[in-house]
Amino acid sequence: MSLKGGRLPMLGKSHRLSRIFDQRSGRTIIVPIDDSLISGPQGGLLDLRAKVAQIANGRPNAVLGFPGHFEQYTELLNRTAWICNLTASTTRSTHTRKVQILSVREAVALGVDCVAAHVNVTSRFEGDMIATLGHIIADARRYGMPVVAIMYPRREAPDGCDDNYEELKRAESGKYAQLVSHCVRIAKDLGADIIKTQYTGSTATFQTVAKAAHPIPIVIAGGPLTGKETAIAMALDSVRAGGSGISYGRNIFDRPDTTAMIRSLRSVIITSLTPETFRLRPTDVR
Repeated sequence: MSLKGGRLPMLGKSHRLSRIFDQRSGRTIIVPIDDSLISGPQGGLLDLRAKVAQIANGRPNAVLGFPGHFEQYTELLNRTAWICNLTASTTRSTHTRKVQILSVREAVALGVDCVAAHVNVTSRFEGDMIATLGHIIADARRYGMPVVAIMYPRREAPDGCDDNYEELKRAESGKYAQLVSHCVRIAKDLGADIIKTQYTGSTATFQTVAKAAHPIPIVIAGGPLTGKETAIAMALDSVRAGGSGISYGRNIFDRPDTTAMIRSLRSVIITSLTPETFRLRPTDVR
């Protein structure tokens, strides 16, 4: 085997991906805590160490964060795969513009299992973010490092906030699904290994997104905090449509029962139980 022949990077990528996906079901539960940088110390991330401990106790497949998270909470996350976000922005400035803040080489030195890069499609900064994603994917190949492409339909709103196309999603779900499908196809064509995107609202519309990404595994974001059964049902519906799991932030860390929520999601995503089953298991869903 030689690095020149490409065998070692391929083996390295395969090994790292095996830590992120359940080997029996092929699915994953990822918990992003990168909102700590994006939005600051608030909500469930106010006491970050305590929340990371709760997340770790739920045994997700992976945690998505920034370098400091893995350096500061190594002992809490030693049984969980690490996905390091290499791009960032904050809600204090131009949130739609993600810039690269770390190299793949630095992520390798940190010991992570995967890197991530975020692209807001239709933003006026879209071109720069696509270029960044492309460069990260090309660089990651040299190290056998998988890449999560976080692909959102998002642009700048006139009031300076984000426009996440919520009105289009409500009024014309088919067009919204086409937009999300284009988002994931960009990531697929650039060579991403995992794609994170928005759920389109129904199994039928999300099937078109999953097909656009195939055979690249796709996971959904959780969005704003919802009722527990709603969040669980959304996860189940996305898997039924061809998704490979979830990457829930606020719908996990903004709950007082963070650990129980992860375990409930694991029952749905990894062992494929249904919401009806949960109603018969009050110890799992409270």
